[in-house]
Amino acid sequence: MSSTRNAAVPPRAQGQQQRSSPTSVASPMNAGQQQQQQQQQRQQQPTKPKVTPPPRRSKSSSSSSSSKKHPEMVVDKRIVDELLLVCGVIGSTATTVDETTGQTTEKFVPVTDCLNWLQDLQRALRRDHETYRPISLLLGQWRIVSQKLLPLVMSCRYDKAMVLTVCKILVILTKPLSEDAKRAGRLTVDVKSKKVDDR
Repeated sequence: MSSTRNAAVPPRAQGQQQRSSPTSVASPMNAGQQQQQQQQQRQQQPTKPKVTPPPRRSKSSSSSSSSKKHPEMVVDKRIVDELLLVCGVIGSTATTVDETTGQTTEKFVPVTDCLNWLQDLQRALRRDHETYRPISLLLGQWRIVSQKLLPLVMSCRYDKAMVLTVCKILVILTKPLSEDAKRAGRLTVDVKSKKVDDR
């Protein structure tokens, strides 16, 4: 009897192994299906197109091209240095604080020989090109009128010679623009060229 019982036990164990085996086989199948589904989802997702930015143009190339097309827009380096010196030496803005009220006021203080520097600026503007006027355009880019000349007139309004010289400079700067000068205003003024002006 004991032998028959022992013989009957292995089939049950085999049945249990057979029942447990499908679950053990099903788990790797599910993992493989999940991986396939993830790969399919990744493939279905839209890929972002690669955008390559346009090549940047250097300022030197643009200025050189504009100077080649329009040699009248080239300003001699010596004149540029002279303009920078004149515009920087004319005067500066000083702030003063009132001790009683505590208010701060700004006043433009000219240098002692400011009239001579203004006359140098006037002579430089007279050498400007009559049609394209690159020096006038350059002074407009530097905002000399609003930052230097007008504050100078307000602080030295009783000095007739200085006010008259500033008025002459403003007359040259505010002359009516020709069609060529209007087109030149959209170009680049070449201030890096070593060309010497023989005029």
